[in-house]
Amino acid sequence: MEDVASRLVESVYPKLSLIEKNYQTDADIRAILNGATRTLDASMSVNTGAVNAVETYLDSQRRLLHKPSMAEVQDTFQKAPYGWRQIDVAACMAELLAQGRAKATYAGKTLELASPKLMDCLRKPKDAAACTVELRTHVPEDVRRRAADAVREFCHESDVPTAEGELAARATELLEQRASDLQARLDKDYARGTYPGRDTVTHAVKLTHELLAAGKDPADLLPAIQKAYDDLLDAAEDLEPVETFWKGQVELFDRACRLAKRLSGEAGYLEANQEATNALRQIREIVGMDAPYRRIKDLGGCCQTLEAAHGDLLKAKKNDLLDAVNDYYGNIEDYAHEKEVANPSEAATRKLERQNAVHKSESLSSLDALRTQLENDQVYFYSQIDKAVDRKRQAAHKDKPGAVTPAPTKPAQPQDVAPAKPRVKTLPRYKVCPPKQLRSAEEIDAYCANLRQHLLDALEGADAVQIN
Repeated sequence: MEDVASRLVESVYPKLSLIEKNYQTDADIRAILNGATRTLDASMSVNTGAVNAVETYLDSQRRLLHKPSMAEVQDTFQKAPYGWRQIDVAACMAELLAQGRAKATYAGKTLELASPKLMDCLRKPKDAAACTVELRTHVPEDVRRRAADAVREFCHESDVPTAEGELAARATELLEQRASDLQARLDKDYARGTYPGRDTVTHAVKLTHELLAAGKDPADLLPAIQKAYDDLLDAAEDLEPVETFWKGQVELFDRACRLAKRLSGEAGYLEANQEATNALRQIREIVGMDAPYRRIKDLGGCCQTLEAAHGDLLKAKKNDLLDAVNDYYGNIEDYAHEKEVANPSEAATRKLERQNAVHKSESLSSLDALRTQLENDQVYFYSQIDKAVDRKRQAAHKDKPGAVTPAPTKPAQPQDVAPAKPRVKTLPRYKVCPPKQLRSAEEIDAYCANLRQHLLDALEGADAVQIN
């Protein structure tokens, strides 16, 4: 009976004997994919005849322009004349994949040997139906050579092998590193401000990711790199001035940007200096260019010219304003002496504050603001002096001989009421003292007469006049 059964099996499944070793678990399949069962001599491998039979089947399907699914392979080799177990068919396919003689594709992507999905496609019916398998086609030498050249130029690396597998692995490594470096440039350096070359770097990152999306399989990656040869060389050429900028030009660029920003509100003060005005115009033009790399060297001279001109104006204005501080507070002190009252106690402190502010100021517009503050100080302290004079007069009125202090219980008499607060009319300085140029004694006399008339007109109906 055993002999009959054996003869029957051999007649129905004549190729069953090609399976010399049977596998039991998924761990055995993983060991094949990981290379743990591989030998230096391919002829020493187990199930060699079975593996060759699967390869022959895939070759016949390629001739028919058909890419079978792993489910079709399983069905073919589980039926007569083979009669192999499902796990043994998976093991044969795993051998072809591990030896680089075949490849498996799932959802349009070539599955790597370490992919967990590959095990599912070899063993699970649903995933096997969605996975196609085919013989690996070797990449032609001219494609490999062109892809290697493109990677060398784009990644600035000379250590690029030409063998198919090694080239694909090295290209993947270099492209990933290049994409990482460029992305770090975008995230770190370009986050600091508006710098030239952002679009160039962004395009290079996008191009690199598109190539990496082809996968690590040589048959997919190397043709994709070869197809993008011109784009990679163009991107490498466009990136050269950008990389030069970040290595040696960014500091000068930053200096020019800071100077232009600091002097953005001071251009009006520099109009009299044509050289400084031209320098500021050039700085704004260069830092606003999309590709200013060739002109960045001009920024140094422009910055020096502009800083020198602005520094001279600033120094002159500071000296003038320090003199004005002394004049304003000297006039305040003279006015207090004239009115025979004490100079306000806070005047000395305020004078020192204004002097310190002048020394610390780094902009011409802030110095102009300080001059306005000095004018306000003068108005304030003159007012304080006038109030002190009024208090002195009121005290003198109370101390006059014959002045009677009313009893607390009696109503105050009209003659004992303190004098009413004087009515002061304020005139704006710009109205009574316009900034005219006076070229003769006659013009000076006319100017003074006009000022006098303004003051007399204002005094009518008022006790005092104050120019503000």
